[in-house]
Amino acid sequence: MATALTYLAGALLVAQLPAGTRQAPAGQAVPPGGLARLSYCVVSPVEEVQLSAQEAGILKAFDVREGAPVDEGMVVARIDDADSLVRKTAADLELMVARTEAENDIDVRAAKAAAKVAAAEVAESEWVNRKSPGSIPETQVRRQRFTQERSELQIGVAEMEFKVAGMTADLKQAQVDIADLQLERRTIKSPLAGRVEQRFRQVGEWVNPGDPILRIVRMDRLRVEGFLKASEFAPDEVNGQPVEVEVTLERGRTERFRGKIEFVSLQVEASGEFRVWAEVENRRTEGGLWLLRPGLPAQMDIQLK
Repeated sequence: MATALTYLAGALLVAQLPAGTRQAPAGQAVPPGGLARLSYCVVSPVEEVQLSAQEAGILKAFDVREGAPVDEGMVVARIDDADSLVRKTAADLELMVARTEAENDIDVRAAKAAAKVAAAEVAESEWVNRKSPGSIPETQVRRQRFTQERSELQIGVAEMEFKVAGMTADLKQAQVDIADLQLERRTIKSPLAGRVEQRFRQVGEWVNPGDPILRIVRMDRLRVEGFLKASEFAPDEVNGQPVEVEVTLERGRTERFRGKIEFVSLQVEASGEFRVWAEVENRRTEGGLWLLRPGLPAQMDIQLK
């Protein structure tokens, strides 16, 4: 929260201070091109994310410390998943049973074989009676025909049961997918490469869906934001143009960074200014920390078209 207030205060400061001015020799009009100098800018993150719990449970572990670098997709925290693992095991076993049943067509083949036998018996009885009328009683022939029809109907029943077994296997697969998703949602991963800036919870605490757990800030690329006077600059003059940013660090030391304008607002504020920002590549110190940090004031020179 304190960091967010710092960014907000910096942005308000930028909005209240004088906008950029063209650079030209004294007494001369500024021609197209040249530089626009924004003396009061603020550094802010290009990307930052506050990771939250997706499932309720006990916060089991943090895989990173505050200040640690993280890669995109890296696991940063875990919520207890013992219950989910048990449900996943049960779902896997149910799926194995369902697939075995779905692949077993013995009942279909048995029904077809029985239908063939019944049809053969009817054909044989009818042939005997044609050769020697009355040799086989009509009552027996009718029973044989009934048995044939029932066997043929049993084929349809067996085929339907085989189809349902396949659909049941698909249902069990969906249940396995749900169990996998629940496990995955209990593993918290970073959606971007950056640095762990703040942890909001401690191991052993109960968290609910939506509860913030930690904040990650991208540091390799940062934004430098300021305002230009609409009466002096056109958006086309600065859009996509290269910039050079100067930041004053400890004990008056300065560092310069290069980048380009990535955003030009088309809205003119009540002060007569419009907002622009550039993205610049950050650099590390010899100790491995980042030189440019969110919240620092900066000066930015824009090469005009």
